[in-house]
Amino acid sequence: MEHIHFVIDNSDIRTCIKVLLLFSAFGLSVTAFALISHGVRCLIDLPYDDVNLYRRIKIAAIVNIIIGIVTSIVSLVNYGIVGNYITRLYHIKGIYKIFAALVMVNGVLMMGFGIYLVVTSAKNYDQNMRMDLEKMLIVKFEGYFHNGENEKYVDNFQKYYKCCGLYKPDYWQEEPPRSCYTSRQRHEKGCIEASSTSGMWTRGIIMIVVAIFHIPLAILAVYLAKVIRPDAPVVSSLQQPSTSSSTTNRYYLSEGV
Repeated sequence: MEHIHFVIDNSDIRTCIKVLLLFSAFGLSVTAFALISHGVRCLIDLPYDDVNLYRRIKIAAIVNIIIGIVTSIVSLVNYGIVGNYITRLYHIKGIYKIFAALVMVNGVLMMGFGIYLVVTSAKNYDQNMRMDLEKMLIVKFEGYFHNGENEKYVDNFQKYYKCCGLYKPDYWQEEPPRSCYTSRQRHEKGCIEASSTSGMWTRGIIMIVVAIFHIPLAILAVYLAKVIRPDAPVVSSLQQPSTSSSTTNRYYLSEGV
């Protein structure tokens, strides 16, 4: 039987690592922007009142911004890693270790925040909290046409949660306010229901998944810290496959990565 030999050129490995590093840097940049922008939007647009749900969302918004800032720092270091890895101009092994540590810290923050959002979303279904929220919204909605502050509050609420009416759009006996619409599409959820299922659970799960993806990135950084060499060749010469009677596949890797 013919011997099968697989020879892997280091240039192929380097290309894969470059792609992974660039992809991770871009992904971290997008994540940072999403976290910061969502947190700022919550702080600016969310109609607050003395309700536990709002206090929790406010805390979540602030933590969102903090993690977004940390993620942006990690992203910048990631771009530095890409430049250092591609050019090999400077022998900075320590930057890979620092990057690995930052990635793990950011991953832990995201994981903890994701779990917090999931737990908080579950607590939002607590009957007492729902009753407090409902009492407050009844006052605001009933005073919509009689009080300018209530009108502003309800409009902001309906825009933020993409809802219409207290329980359903039919709550408005006449034409619903403009805040009930996105472009020409009317929101069909009532505001009690929409605010109780405000997407915290979904955001928490997404945050946990993103945190899990930090693990292979940290492992890659630790690996590069061990094997990186400033004088590593861009394309290394291939080792000659050994002549052996074994039928197993053989992989040959040059030393520098």
